[in-house]
Amino acid sequence: MEVVYIFNYTPETFNTALQRLKCSIGSLQNQNVRIIVLNHSNSKLTPLVAFPIFEIHHPCYDNYNKAKSINHVVKNYIKGDYYLMSDVDIIVPLDYVEKMNQLSMKYKSCRVIPFIHRVMIEMYSFDYTEVQGYADTNIKNNQSLAAGIGLIHKPSWKAINGYDETFVGHGPEDHDFNLRIAKVCPVINDYTNIIYHLYHQPLRMNNSKNNCKYLEQRYMDYQNYIIANENKTIEEIGII
Repeated sequence: MEVVYIFNYTPETFNTALQRLKCSIGSLQNQNVRIIVLNHSNSKLTPLVAFPIFEIHHPCYDNYNKAKSINHVVKNYIKGDYYLMSDVDIIVPLDYVEKMNQLSMKYKSCRVIPFIHRVMIEMYSFDYTEVQGYADTNIKNNQSLAAGIGLIHKPSWKAINGYDETFVGHGPEDHDFNLRIAKVCPVINDYTNIIYHLYHQPLRMNNSKNNCKYLEQRYMDYQNYIIANENKTIEEIGII
């Protein structure tokens, strides 16, 4: 199974983000995966990460568009019908990929969203059990569905013309994607497959207000809105 990461950090936040990425990849080390990282930061990751990764190094921090970056990777590098979307901060259980594989075989097509618990203190570990001990599951707001993470069916991604590249920077392109892909394949909210999110300082989201406004406008017409990037073909999206 191929696992996709988008890495986009300034020199000031690069080192702590790299530590979290190493932990996230470490939690996948004994699972049957091919890890693909699109790295928009200035420094290359491959010499700094002990685990094998396929790195696409394309520095462009100031012109970041996460939807476009994901589309680029899926269009050009995903070989199978399914892939896993991950994030720098995510720690997964030892049977995470196996469970996702089973669901991909059970359904002809599906989008699976795992359940996430958030660690509220700074710590670094790829050991799922250790990280689990630091997550305060008694706080309701620290738990939710992981909208941007999980199993994605590539033919369904293609059917809706990928992620909507109108969203600038990051957020909430994943919510938009889930609403649209639900029109072409089942979306499974998997509360039994629990992942953990390592703590970090809030990220800069300069375009958050405009992105949320655009999502609200789209939400009013989601019954008819399925295809993103209306003026582009699948070959024209994801150009970075």
